[in-house]
Order: sequence, then structure tokens, then C-alpha cells
Amino acid sequence: MDLRTVAPSVAVVAVVGLATACGSSSTDSSTASGGSDASGAGSGSASTPAAVTLKTASSPLGTIVVDGSGRSVYVYDKDTKGASSSACTGGCADAWPAVPAPGGRPTGTGIIGTLGSITGVDGTPQATLDGWPLYYYAEDSAAGDVTGQGVGGIWWVVNPSGTKVTAAPTASGSPAPDASGGYAYDAPPGFAAATRQVTPRREDRRADRRREDRGRHGADDGRHHDRHGGRDG
Repeated sequence: MDLRTVAPSVAVVAVVGLATACGSSSTDSSTASGGSDASGAGSGSASTPAAVTLKTASSPLGTIVVDGSGRSVYVYDKDTKGASSSACTGGCADAWPAVPAPGGRPTGTGIIGTLGSITGVDGTPQATLDGWPLYYYAEDSAAGDVTGQGVGGIWWVVNPSGTKVTAAPTASGSPAPDASGGYAYDAPPGFAAATRQVTPRREDRRADRRREDRGRHGADDGRHHDRHGGRDG
């Protein structure tokens, strides 16, 4: 065998084999890298939910705080203002769900009191207003409902400054607490005029009774005098 002919052939085979191995290695690396990128894209962190926006709304109790969908929010007398946790746990938390504050960032429109958050009983942020944790009432079924007002004498809607509202819901014509704590009625049209007409009539009837009484007393005195006068004669 001529070694001078074999040697170049072996060299060529070796170079081709090396090139093939390098190409395979490069392709595997690229594929692995691509798989890693796809995996990385699929494992991205979930976005943080938008913070709850609170606002004000008119109600039978006056201007109160509601959430963005108009659902009334409440405060709980057993909570402590400024505390870092809620006193509403267990079954209470089922009936009175916390107003969430995703990211601890509640915002508000028309709210005067300070908005903040605490860690709720489920470990997630709960919105606060003027230091008081805020809650929904599970029985409120529509925007503007205030069926939780005064429940147990410890649950109250809240005004824009963060102060609880302790008045009872009223309908048109029903009494509502006034500033002095009493009750003021919305009188129907013509009520005042009717009152002015009734009052003199009552006085007239009373005067008539007094005249009748005096007349009866006078008649009795006359009969008494006649009886005694007749005996003296």
C-alpha cells in the first residue's frame, strides 16, 4: 500500500468528521437555548391586580363611601382604629368580606379621610379608611344597598372623612335623625296650612265647653236658691 496516498485520505475523513461533530453540537446548543427561552417566557410572574378604587355616593343615609361598582362599605365597632389587624374572623369574615387592597394601594375619588391597608385575615391586604378596616356585607345584593347598616348595633356605613354613620335608613316621609339627635319629618304639602286651620277649631270647641259648663253651674245655683228661698217663705 502506498502510504503517501492513504495519509491524505485519512486526513480528509478526519476533517469532515470533526466538522460534522461541531455542527451537531452547535445545533443542540441552539435548541437547548431556544427551549430555555420558551420556558422562561412561560414562567413569567402574574401581574398584580389593580387596586380597589373607592368613591362617594348618595344614599338614604346621606353621602357614603362605596367601591367602584357602587357597593357599600362598612366599618366594625369591634375593630381598633389604627390597628394592624382585623377583629372580624371566622364566620364574621364570611358574612363581612374584607374590601381588598391589592398591592396595598387603595385609591379614592372624593374621599377626605386617609386611605391605607392592613393585612387581612386571609393574609392579603385589606383597605382601611382613616385607620378603620373596610368590609362588604354579603347580604347587599345591588349597588347602593345598605342592608348591613346597624346590624348588631356594631356595623356602619362610613362617610367620606372616615366617620361611621349611625343613622337608620329612611324612606320618603319617614323620620330621620337631625343634628340634635331628634327626629324631623318631611311634612306633606299643605300640612302646615291644615294645622293652622285645625288649631283654632280646637280652641273654639274648648271655649264652647267652658261656656256650657258655666251655664250648667249657673242653672244649678238658681235651682238651689229657689229651693232654699221657698223654705224660708
